[in-house]
Amino acid sequence: MTLAVKRLWVFVAVGQDKDGKMAEGLCAFRAADGTWMPLLASDKTRLTQLRPIAQDIANASGQEIKLVEFKRVRESPLRREH
Repeated sequence: MTLAVKRLWVFVAVGQDKDGKMAEGLCAFRAADGTWMPLLASDKTRLTQLRPIAQDIANASGQEIKLVEFKRVRESPLRREH
């Protein structure tokens, strides 16, 4: 069984930076242990779990939150440097 990441879904907040230009940022939430967890998923089960959290962020912040999908096109493996 191959566990390759073929797609990645990311929830992104849309707003303006300090100069008034459009800016996007990765959404995250604070887990019970205090760790910040980014709202990204590589499978539809996790995506379904994260969607209500993204909606809560949109409701609480008033910001537009959008879902962005990335698809694997090619790989560039990094090798250990000596």
